[in-house]
Amino acid sequence: MKFQFVAPELSSPTFETLKEHTQKAFAKLTRFLSEDIIIRISVQKDGKFFKIICELHNKSLIAHSHDRNLRKAINNVARDLKTLVLKEKDKLIN
Repeated sequence: MKFQFVAPELSSPTFETLKEHTQKAFAKLTRFLSEDIIIRISVQKDGKFFKIICELHNKSLIAHSHDRNLRKAINNVARDLKTLVLKEKDKLIN
């Protein structure tokens, strides 16, 4: 499982926080996804809120969150994507 980050509006320390926390939040998905799956994480600032969109590359699974706390938004997206992956796991593993 690999990550692709798109976050042009984030400063360098915030971007590093995004990368580190995403690795931790999505760690449990590694047993359900193959090594070549790419998860695309897009982050946009909307005033004081972070809008996060997460999608599996070449799959139609998309999760999104809108929150003031970046870590909380990442956790929400990870939880939602895990739920979607569990529903579709037979299709994603093959």
